[in-house]
Amino acid sequence: MLTAPPPALPASPLWLPFAPGPYRPAMGLIARPPAELTAFGADYPAQMAERRALLGLRRAEVFGALPSSEAARRETLLLVAGHLLADRAPWFALAGAMLENRLTGERWNLAAPECDPLELAGRLVQEDLCLLDPATATLTAAVLCFPSRWRLADKLGRDLAAIHAFPRAGGWRTSWAA
Repeated sequence: MLTAPPPALPASPLWLPFAPGPYRPAMGLIARPPAELTAFGADYPAQMAERRALLGLRRAEVFGALPSSEAARRETLLLVAGHLLADRAPWFALAGAMLENRLTGERWNLAAPECDPLELAGRLVQEDLCLLDPATATLTAAVLCFPSRWRLADKLGRDLAAIHAFPRAGGWRTSWAA
């Protein structure tokens, strides 16, 4: 068990993944280095408290999973935990199967989580986590606490074409910058 307090958090990253100029819809996909897989900074405690509250009070609205995503949900938890242990080591520690979040004081059993593995991953990082089936591009599971004008219940089980259809045009959006 670690006894020294964790170091202070870094400043919250300022992430502005958009270019100047006229607006045009874009998915905003940007490749990030593995160490920057998640945002991490001074706002972590407050945002995680809000995530815990949402998962506790409104779980059915912010978490959803199709049975077919079980293996992917377990894999996501292991990937997130590995990232935190490698890139956020001062704030996370592993003792056996127990992952300790030194900022919140929480300890989680990675081998036998008390909740769904994807939900646990969502209790460790600030980001919303959405899983797509690679064969069908179907949204199969998500921890979605902070969506931007959409609801998980409306999108779970649908493929990207259905999720991102442009209703007024009745077809696929062609204005995305990829």
